[in-house]
Amino acid sequence: MRVIKWFFILSFIVVIGIPSAVIGAALIKDEKPPAYLSEVDLNEFDGEEAILAELDKFIIQFISGDQSITLDEKTVNKLIYANYHGFKDDKTKIVVNDDIVIHIEGFWTDFENDELTLYTILRNGKVSTSLTLKAKITTSEDSLSIEFERFKIGKLPIPNSVFVTLLDNYGSSITSEYEYGTIDTEKLIITVDKEYIQDELEKAMNSNLILFDSLVFQKNQLVINCDLNAEINPDAAVLLETIDEIKRIVNDDSLLNNVKNRLDDDDLTADEKNKVDDFIDELTEFNEIIKSKIENPTGVSADDLETINGLQDKFNDIPESSKQEVVLALEESIDPNIKEQLLETLESLGISGFENVSDLIFGTGSSK
Repeated sequence: MRVIKWFFILSFIVVIGIPSAVIGAALIKDEKPPAYLSEVDLNEFDGEEAILAELDKFIIQFISGDQSITLDEKTVNKLIYANYHGFKDDKTKIVVNDDIVIHIEGFWTDFENDELTLYTILRNGKVSTSLTLKAKITTSEDSLSIEFERFKIGKLPIPNSVFVTLLDNYGSSITSEYEYGTIDTEKLIITVDKEYIQDELEKAMNSNLILFDSLVFQKNQLVINCDLNAEINPDAAVLLETIDEIKRIVNDDSLLNNVKNRLDDDDLTADEKNKVDDFIDELTEFNEIIKSKIENPTGVSADDLETINGLQDKFNDIPESSKQEVVLALEESIDPNIKEQLLETLESLGISGFENVSDLIFGTGSSK
């Protein structure tokens, strides 16, 4: 969030430098926050829960080799809105100096291919306006680069040359204090060091489990490419080994065959047998999805996610005796040493409530 703070301050520098002849156009708000943000219940909305809702996708993608995290635009905007408490408290206040106090009254994003558009509504005293900034986002070996392409205050487009001149006149103290990368005031490019991003990621996770690689913006989506930091973090090494083991039991159909053999029970009622057959059909489809992702790693689609959730629902529908057989079939398919290491790793990461690998796949754990 500290990088975003600098954006707000730099934006206000442009506002105060606009010639009075065009100030009227600049003070006409040209943007409104998305309507869905007004429907966010700040008392009920749980940012952590919103992220965890995506975990099923991440697990399947990591198994397939697509080690990326995808967040949709709406989720990101809701997280921002909730983080700033609906822009209703002191968290939205930036003190520039004794005379200039900027109040953020709205902030949201728009994602396009390789482009990020930031919208904000700022107020100083009784004067408020909307600001729009479009930037091209690229990632190099060492840093994330943000190249300003278009800037607008209210309805007034601001040429890049004006932005450069104002930064030269007013922004020297800000640019000299920026310590997260570099600011090229001539080309209007801000870089954020990968080392800084990695440090912030490790602080947020209290772990170096994940190694940041790059950010990619797509239509309505933010893709965070990352790797398990297996060379440094032993927990990451265990997770990588577990992923390889799951790939094995899927590719050779040992999991699917073990489950089918164990569920061949003539003592079930007709209704129970139908539910077991439905579960096997869903497991077969799940197995094929994982196989296809291993061969061609891609993001998890809405249909894929529906199948994953459907598998958990079908598992919950079968009789308790059949559930026990499925759990045994899965546990027998996985190397016991890998299973033991995985459960110890989850515990060390503070993810408790999982007694078996099946808890992860069928959603039967009580993670905390």
